[in-house]
Amino acid sequence: MQDKIRGAFDKITLPADADERIRRTLAEAASQPKKEAIQMQKNYRRKAPKLAVALAAAVCVLTVSALALAISRVELVSTDLGDYIEVDFQATDEDYVELGNWYPGEIPAGYTLSFVSDPAYGYQTIQFENGDGNYITLSVQGDIEGGQVTMDNVADTQSVTVGEAEGILYTTATERLLFWTDGARGLGFSLATDDDAVDLTAMAESVEELDEALTPTLSDSYSQALTDLGDYQITPPEGYEQASFTASPLSSGGGWYAYVRYTYENSDHNELHFSYESYNLTEDAGTGVEFGNTPEYVLSLQAGGSGYTATTVNGELAAYYAMGNDYYGLSWVDTENCLVFLLTSDTLTMEELVEVAETMTLNG
Repeated sequence: MQDKIRGAFDKITLPADADERIRRTLAEAASQPKKEAIQMQKNYRRKAPKLAVALAAAVCVLTVSALALAISRVELVSTDLGDYIEVDFQATDEDYVELGNWYPGEIPAGYTLSFVSDPAYGYQTIQFENGDGNYITLSVQGDIEGGQVTMDNVADTQSVTVGEAEGILYTTATERLLFWTDGARGLGFSLATDDDAVDLTAMAESVEELDEALTPTLSDSYSQALTDLGDYQITPPEGYEQASFTASPLSSGGGWYAYVRYTYENSDHNELHFSYESYNLTEDAGTGVEFGNTPEYVLSLQAGGSGYTATTVNGELAAYYAMGNDYYGLSWVDTENCLVFLLTSDTLTMEELVEVAETMTLNG
């Protein structure tokens, strides 16, 4: 999914002053906050074209047995691309996958919980650290686009067993990474560490589902963002469920910038993104039209901007436009509260996006 969104951003055509600001803002929607750029995530790369991979590399799909293959909803795929190895979790059906709440029952001595990410974009990480600065990262993910892990300088590869599942343990120059699946649930798991003393297989076998979700480290920050900007909600189309939520308060944005972002997904993996953010208005002396740091692509319609289809949301000016990669966006501005709203989808028409936008309410 991250690559889908970033690919869409790369093709947006915007007024000169808006281009860089909007690209950076939207790109943040596909990334976790800075603290979440932990060791595992630094290895992510975009998926290579499937045909090129098939022609250039040997692909190994791990399954437990013929019966397991028949009922497994996810497969662990390892691809040797020469300079690096890519590991991917590929779904075998179209059903929507809920991440659940996972946590290791056995944590090595000296390690304590240091970070819990929000379960955003079909992916969640939990990190542990010890007094020496070593880390252990547990990651769980559904079938998400762009969720591959690539490893350079792999010195050793071993097949291991995690409970009843087969997995792969890789050793690189800086860390060890263990991958396995829960085929029945359709989930992929990984553990990574830079500590040679950690028994990753034993820790993996202790991972279990909790009755209640862990509190994300940034939950207080998310709550403050809702306080700063307001708690706006939409009613998504039938069949869409909330898949992620991220936010950043004014205190993290220099006292003037904050955002809230939601992602919804249906069983066919179609996506709907709803976001809103703050901006500052200034006046363009040449046209007399007010422009801000982010809403130019809507307000420019008043000055004859191109590349947009003008429409309305609850009687207010809105803009509909193609974002690339089959994504379409609908934007509108609340000039009284200095907020810009954005809906993007890979399937919904302009009329359908407008219908969703007009369900928006402010809680509290």
